[in-house]
Amino acid sequence: MKRLIIATFEILVLCHLIGCATATRISIDAEEAIYEYEIDHPMSAEDAFDRIEVWIAGNYNNANEVTQLKRKETGTFILKPIVRYKAGGSLGADQYARYTFKIDVQDEKAYLRFELGPEISTGTYAPISEIPKIRANLEAIRDGIAAAIEGHFP
Repeated sequence: MKRLIIATFEILVLCHLIGCATATRISIDAEEAIYEYEIDHPMSAEDAFDRIEVWIAGNYNNANEVTQLKRKETGTFILKPIVRYKAGGSLGADQYARYTFKIDVQDEKAYLRFELGPEISTGTYAPISEIPKIRANLEAIRDGIAAAIEGHFP
């Protein structure tokens, strides 16, 4: 009987821990929400800006809809696209969060800043378990932009 009680307790603790890792949250730490990257390149800001613009048009379904600001004279893009993730683990429902994506293009450098926002319909934030997947998605965007600046388009 004692073993049964201990086993039941261990299962409850494990379920609680898994539930905490896959549950949505009402707030998020800055280190989970903000990602910043620098891309070195050998180009003028104007040429790099043009290549990034082509990459954005080819990689976002509604590039005009997600683009909030595009200023070639300052080398600035601000986009508000959406990232998809799961709430409740791999079998959970799809959730969608908007993120702010700012690109500052300068001669020989581009600065990328992603800031993850809350889920669109509920206002909650992604579960801890989904942050590495979201980060990998944002890193793929970074890598795509770096490749585009170098002239490699998908």
